[in-house]
Amino acid sequence: MDDEGGNRRNGADPETYRLGPDGTPVDAGTDGPERSEPETAVEYREAGRRALAGDEYGTARERFDRALELATAAGDDELAAGALLDRGNARLERVGGDAGDPRPAPDAGTTRAAIEDAIADYTAAIERAPSGRAYFNRGLARARLGDREASTTDLERAAERGEGQPFLVRGNAYAEAGADEAARDDFTRAIERTDAARAYSNRGNANRRLGDVAAAREDYAAALDRATELPDGGRRVLVELAGVDDRAATHRVRAAFLAVTGRDLWRGVSLADAALPDADSGTPTWSDAAALVVAGEALREAAGYGRDAAVEADVSALRSGLAAADLPMPTAALVRATAGDDTEADPFETIGALETPDDLAGAVADRDDRALRAAAVAEFGRQLRLYR
Repeated sequence: MDDEGGNRRNGADPETYRLGPDGTPVDAGTDGPERSEPETAVEYREAGRRALAGDEYGTARERFDRALELATAAGDDELAAGALLDRGNARLERVGGDAGDPRPAPDAGTTRAAIEDAIADYTAAIERAPSGRAYFNRGLARARLGDREASTTDLERAAERGEGQPFLVRGNAYAEAGADEAARDDFTRAIERTDAARAYSNRGNANRRLGDVAAAREDYAAALDRATELPDGGRRVLVELAGVDDRAATHRVRAAFLAVTGRDLWRGVSLADAALPDADSGTPTWSDAAALVVAGEALREAAGYGRDAAVEADVSALRSGLAAADLPMPTAALVRATAGDDTEADPFETIGALETPDDLAGAVADRDDRALRAAAVAEFGRQLRLYR
């Protein structure tokens, strides 16, 4: 459940453990340090949040009720609205799930009643002091009751007040519930409002599940154009795109490069291994995939891990194919490093001198395979050198 600041409560109390006068820890128990009875509306609200974090729903409700009473008496509409928002959140948490879980209308009468009571609290909060968070939570709660039109109106108002990505949140929840058509509609709304990479990526997933492969390809490509917005630089989008595009090997190799540069070497090797069946022998895509697989096996052997049973490729055959291929300089240096071949020049010096991009996600957006290759080879070279 989110509060009006958009923060996620995790139940942790930073003051649970303290030191005594002699510097030794004081066991404050599971309830944290002793606190005085709250007196002000703010203190009652904070006490209610602590109780809610500890799943003490009855106590939380009492604290929020008192905070609302005191804030109302003081004429502080903003504080009263905050207490109402918290009380609505507490009602939903008591029956399971939260405002960000728009499922079909529940069958249980008690659950439905709790959601309706939460909506009433959010409505009262809006009447006192309208906020994006109150509209956001009411919109998602209304979606849980199946009132999609009213929910959409609320989320639009939340978005107008700068409340993050409300349609992306609701779309994700619809997708998790298997309602992909509704999810796709929400991701489209999110795109129209924000043009965000995540919205394109998630709509691509929905389109893929709905069987619209062409639309999925377009969405994934648009997400990659905005790869700098994605936390993994677009690796997961590349993997998804490989499943719907005839250039599957290219996308998997790019994803492998990203995994390796993120120091997830074994995932990178696995992606490279999966790319090989779709790559034409002798092409740069094939040689990149083959070199990563060979390097992964060399690293496992040097580190004493033994062969990776998940790798299906014939590593000896890959080495033979690489020896006969015209390889880009970074790939050639990596292959030589795996064999300990330093008859001409130290391959690790060659690898160490590679110019690598500062912005990997930017290289993905630009489809710059040379930059991605250099970054991946540099990281694999660093790992191999530890054992050579």
